[in-house]
Amino acid sequence: MSVTEAPSAKVTFPSGEVITPQLVAAGSPTGNGDQTDSNGNQITSNTVSGTTTFTDTLGTTALTITGTAPSPVNYKYTAPSGTLAQVIVTYAAKMVQTAFNCPNISEYGPISNNLVDRITLPDNSYYQFTYEPTTQGSNNVTGRIASVRLPTGGTISYAYTGGDTNKGVICANGSTSGFTRTTPDTPVGQSWSYVRSGTSPAYTTTITSPLDPVTGQSNVTKVQFQGNYETQRDTYQGAATGTPLTTTYTCYNGDGVATPSSCPTLAVVTPFQRITNFRSLNGGPLAEVDTKLDGYGNVLTHESATSVAVQLSSSSRIPLVIDWISSAELEIRDHAPSFDP
Repeated sequence: MSVTEAPSAKVTFPSGEVITPQLVAAGSPTGNGDQTDSNGNQITSNTVSGTTTFTDTLGTTALTITGTAPSPVNYKYTAPSGTLAQVIVTYAAKMVQTAFNCPNISEYGPISNNLVDRITLPDNSYYQFTYEPTTQGSNNVTGRIASVRLPTGGTISYAYTGGDTNKGVICANGSTSGFTRTTPDTPVGQSWSYVRSGTSPAYTTTITSPLDPVTGQSNVTKVQFQGNYETQRDTYQGAATGTPLTTTYTCYNGDGVATPSSCPTLAVVTPFQRITNFRSLNGGPLAEVDTKLDGYGNVLTHESATSVAVQLSSSSRIPLVIDWISSAELEIRDHAPSFDP
C-alpha cells in the first residue's frame, strides 16, 4: 500500500484499488473524493454547502448526506420503487463519564458528546438508543448502550457484568467482560448471559440462554478466541458438560489442519491465506470447509469434505470413508480395521 500526503491524498492498495479521500477542514469534508477498483469502476463523492453526494460509475447519484451532529443527519437514496427515500439520524448531547475504577487508568470525562439518539427509517419506524448511566441514578453515561428499541416496537436491553472491578470491564485492555441481554421474547426475570474469561490472547466467551421451555434448562455455548479470531465453538443442550451437540474448529493458514482440535491453542497470524472450518455433530466425524484466499483477501477456492464411517457388520470394523471432495467428485476408500473415526 502506498499513500501520498496533503494538500491532496491518494491511497493505493496492492489489489489495485485506489482511494482519493476528501480532506477535512474545520471538522467538515471538503472537495472531491473517489474510490476506483482494479477494474476501473468508480464511486465519487463531492461536498458542496454541507451536502455530500456519492455518484456511482454510471454517473447515477447513489446517496446524498446532509447535516452534521448535533444537527440531524439525512441520508437520501433512490428506493427500488424509484422514489427518493431517506434515513434520518438524530443525536442527543450526553455528558460521558466513566467510573470503571481500573487501577492506574484515568477515567474519561465528564465531557459532552453527541451520541446517536434515534435512527428513523423511510417508513417512519425507528431505532431508539439509551446509554448506561455512569453510576446508579446519574444523568451522566459511560457511552455503552443500555437499550435499543427496534422498529417493530420491541426493546433489547443490556446490563454489563463482571470484570476486574465488577464494572463489566477487563482493565488490561478495556474490553467488555460480560453482559446480560434481554430480548422482547425473553421470559420475565430471565436473560441471555455473555461472560468473557481468560487472558490475552486466549479468551473464551460463554453464552447461556434463558430456560428452554421444552427442557426446562438453559443451553450453553462456549466460544474460544485467539486474539480477535474465533478458533472453537461448542454448543450444548443444557450445561457445558459431556459431548457437545456441535463442535466447530476454525484453523488459519493451514496451521493445525491435521489435528483440528489443536487449532484453539495456536497463535493466529494475519493476513489469512487459508481458513479451514471443521464441524462435528454429537462427537461424530468432522465435516471440513476449506477456503483459500489470495494476498488481497479474495476467495480463490471454497471446498468441502465430509468423512462418513459406515459399519459393514458387527464383526468387521472395516468402514468405508466417503470423502466429499467437491460437488462433482466422490471418492470411496477402504481403510485398515484399526481405523476409528
